[in-house]
Amino acid sequence: MIRVLTRVFDIDQDVGQKAVQSHLWDIASALVPIGCAGEFNQGMMELGALVCSPIEPRCLACPWKHFCAAYRDGVQQFRPVKVKKTKPKPQELVSVVIKRTDGAVWLTKRPEKGLFGGMWEVPTHEKHPDDDRSPHTVAQAVISHLTDQSAHLVCLADVRHTLTHRQLRVHTFCAHFESPSDLFVGTADGNGRWVADEHGLRSLGIGTLTRKILQRAKVFCDEPKQANLL
Repeated sequence: MIRVLTRVFDIDQDVGQKAVQSHLWDIASALVPIGCAGEFNQGMMELGALVCSPIEPRCLACPWKHFCAAYRDGVQQFRPVKVKKTKPKPQELVSVVIKRTDGAVWLTKRPEKGLFGGMWEVPTHEKHPDDDRSPHTVAQAVISHLTDQSAHLVCLADVRHTLTHRQLRVHTFCAHFESPSDLFVGTADGNGRWVADEHGLRSLGIGTLTRKILQRAKVFCDEPKQANLL
């Protein structure tokens, strides 16, 4: 039925889109004669199978040829439009959850341009395909960019997240410091801060991926009663 309708009405949009599918259902519903839904559906299926075939449709034998917009314009071979979905490309990231002894977590703000532009996240490094360093080594480098204090890194289970064009695999670590200070890079320019509770997270508007990472590290499992953004 989709093939017939897209040709008759010359619908040149991707039939894989939900909005287009909804539009086609509206058209079909409007065409169904009252009390004859079964006969109409059967006729449409036979028309699609015997006449309005995917390849080399028999347009001259079609009872709707005088009303078919695609046949009139000579584009029936190009209907329906089906856009092949691009398979998301795999990408590896390394994220480090840094917690103070009081439970506060360190977040940094991403650059305005690029992946997750302008959003707050735990310190994260996008690992390029030609980067042969281990995730643990990358995590140590992430820490060294923030502070000269040594940290004990605990490897957590990977976090996976799918975007339209990317399949993300996030190697996740939790960093433990004996006495973490507030002297991390970014405090002065506003690109980094300690967040002490769930309300603080909400005030920053973190994304789904960061939420997954924090849940993996069991950060802010219990929502506090008062906001406290440091």
